Amino acid sequence: MTRFFRYIGVLLTFCFVATSLFSQNDVYESLVVERVDVNIINAPPETPFEPNSVLSRMKTGHGKVFSQIEFDEDLKALSQDYADVEPIVEIIEGRIYITLNISLKPFIRSIQWCGNYSISSGRLQRELGIGTGSVFDRTEFNRALFDVRKFYVKRGYFEADLDLTVEQDCTTNEVDIVMEINEGRSGKIRSVKFINFNAEEVSDLETMLVTQGWNFIYSFFSDIGIYSEDAMLQDQFVIVNYLQNLGYADATVKIEPAPSQMKGRIVIIITADKGERYHFGQVNIEGNEIISEDDLRRVIGIREGQPFSPERLHQAINNVRDLYGNQGYIDSYVEFEPTLDLEEPVYDIDFIVEEGEQYRVGLIRVMGNLTTNTNVILHECLLVPGEFFNLAKLKATEMRLQNIGYFSCVNVYAVRSDDSACLGENYRDVHIEVVETTTGNFSAFLGLSSFESIFGGVSVCEKNFNIKGLGSLFRCGLNNLRGGGEYAYFTTTIGAKSQKYQASWAKPYFMDTPWIFGVDFDRSWIRYVSNDYTLNSWGIKVYGRYPLNAYMSFGVHYRIRNSDVDLSHPDDASPQLIATEQNKGLISAAGFTYCYDTTDHPLLPTTGIRSRFEAEYAGIGGNHNFLSVGYLNSIYIPSGKHGVFKLRADAKFIIPAFGTTFAKVPLDERLFLGGICSVRGYRDFSLGNTFLNKSGTKSDDPTGGISMELVSLEYVYRYYCKVEPFAFFDMGHLSDEILSYGRMTSSAGFGVRAFIMPGSPPLTLGWGWPINNPDGAPSKRFFFSLGGNF
Repeated sequence: MTRFFRYIGVLLTFCFVATSLFSQNDVYESLVVERVDVNIINAPPETPFEPNSVLSRMKTGHGKVFSQIEFDEDLKALSQDYADVEPIVEIIEGRIYITLNISLKPFIRSIQWCGNYSISSGRLQRELGIGTGSVFDRTEFNRALFDVRKFYVKRGYFEADLDLTVEQDCTTNEVDIVMEINEGRSGKIRSVKFINFNAEEVSDLETMLVTQGWNFIYSFFSDIGIYSEDAMLQDQFVIVNYLQNLGYADATVKIEPAPSQMKGRIVIIITADKGERYHFGQVNIEGNEIISEDDLRRVIGIREGQPFSPERLHQAINNVRDLYGNQGYIDSYVEFEPTLDLEEPVYDIDFIVEEGEQYRVGLIRVMGNLTTNTNVILHECLLVPGEFFNLAKLKATEMRLQNIGYFSCVNVYAVRSDDSACLGENYRDVHIEVVETTTGNFSAFLGLSSFESIFGGVSVCEKNFNIKGLGSLFRCGLNNLRGGGEYAYFTTTIGAKSQKYQASWAKPYFMDTPWIFGVDFDRSWIRYVSNDYTLNSWGIKVYGRYPLNAYMSFGVHYRIRNSDVDLSHPDDASPQLIATEQNKGLISAAGFTYCYDTTDHPLLPTTGIRSRFEAEYAGIGGNHNFLSVGYLNSIYIPSGKHGVFKLRADAKFIIPAFGTTFAKVPLDERLFLGGICSVRGYRDFSLGNTFLNKSGTKSDDPTGGISMELVSLEYVYRYYCKVEPFAFFDMGHLSDEILSYGRMTSSAGFGVRAFIMPGSPPLTLGWGWPINNPDGAPSKRFFFSLGGNF
């Protein structure tokens, strides 16, 4: 009973206090503020303070009606800029007098770094971003200190600990800050050790893990080889998933750093507790009537005695769905039920199939294309209304639309037909939903190369161009130039020895056919072949290309080109070079190409063959007559998990006709060999014969040739996606005789390519040694090229 009355007393006291507080606030409401005074408690004597800087920020002020809500907001705002704000509110003769006692935030007098042995104080100060003379705000400073901690972790010091000590001088209102740092172990990984893994498992996992050993070349361009907790968690998930798909369903993995014998390095130890290995037992199939059990077992691919694998089970379900979906049964449903044997680590699997109905393709609807023409999208659709549904074609359609680069998101799916009353219940419409993205690109680029020195330029590209929009450009704006599914490109390159302008336009599905129609224009002044003359030329090319299948294409073209040679020093030029300078005039040529390409990547292939046969006849009008033939081949052969052998074998020939001789073939139509793009280790374009000087001796100016053979063998080790070292053996032959085969000039060497910026040419550095040099071509052992967009 006594405890009850005690609780009642406490409750009444609380109510009384709360009522008094609210009553006190009510007393201030509706009264007029007579005066607001501001007192600065800790202002330095030599520092003047203007009270209006505080009063001007307050809603509460002289002559205004007091509002508790506004006053609270004023105090909250002031507390952001001052260390402490103490308000005193008084009522005198029915008016409110307010006094604000404000403490200024101190200034930072000094920042001292202690314990930072690996990173300089200046570098840490830049990461902190707060310098001396700044106002000290503890919340802001702690946030900046957290950024310094993240910087240490990024540099690999995963155990780094930072402690802050602040000493305040009340006389000057300044603080001295001491940063105590315990860097801990360096996070540079010397090696990764696997425990309880066999050799095959280690080999597989080394290509899958983010965590790698530190390497000077690879780590210079990225964070590879630096300890990261996020990377460890990701690797742990990858390893567990890998082991479970080998049958170790109960596997656990532990990843931890350990000291290394090498100073400044750690070792990552990955330990697996695999547990018992499970296998597949009996595989049963139920519910299938249309497709035989043998066909289903063939696509399921699971046999009794194989290691149990969740990934293989899900892949089996997808294979069965695709098998039904490719025959029109797009609503088929497949599931599995695993049953664990109580005596042995074996899972029996029951597949249950619900086949559903067979459907045909109804209407095809396109949604979300605000700019892109609908027919551009329909050209990529492989499904035809009226045909039986095919899931493989539906997925391929989605992939094709994603790959053309017009859309950030593509979704292709089947829905119940809106016209089912007319078409019937066994029809399903196809909905293509797209989200358009930016397809235009403007870029500036700058580069270096061993034959051009420095060069730069700009380029403009639109992958979804609409040439019909030119007619309404001024009325509808630039946006009308998009949506036609065409490709337009313009670039200009200016270097120390060249100046080039190029423009291209291409239209896929020309006149609703598989043909690709295009036009190229170029204008150039080139002097990097020789310092004694400049190749001055312009040309227009019209072409068409027809895809025969997924690997082969056939193309035809017609081009006209005008070229001449401008001598740098005509008075000192040899008669041979002067005669070549007279070979100016128009070239009118037509030809065809046949291409075969089975490579797995357009830029960095690892397997497949890329072959091209081309033939052209110049003499359909114009001033020159000759036939040119070329057969270019590149073969890519994977070697192990990281290596690729690349074999290049090219042959090109120019056959003068109807009175044309080698001496009359225009200089910029001739073939050149040597340098970074062909036989490395020699000066660019230096193989073959050279022009004679006026005195009759050989000059350094190459004459070019009309017969060329090139063979190159290169081994690339793609250990890391951004850096690839390579070794090569090149050999080539160039002659001014018709259909000539001769002794090869050869070289060997090594180098490295670094892909610094996405979408830009790599930085290439290499060294080549001439081996067999029958013509005495000048060597250039070191070669490099660097280019990139910005």
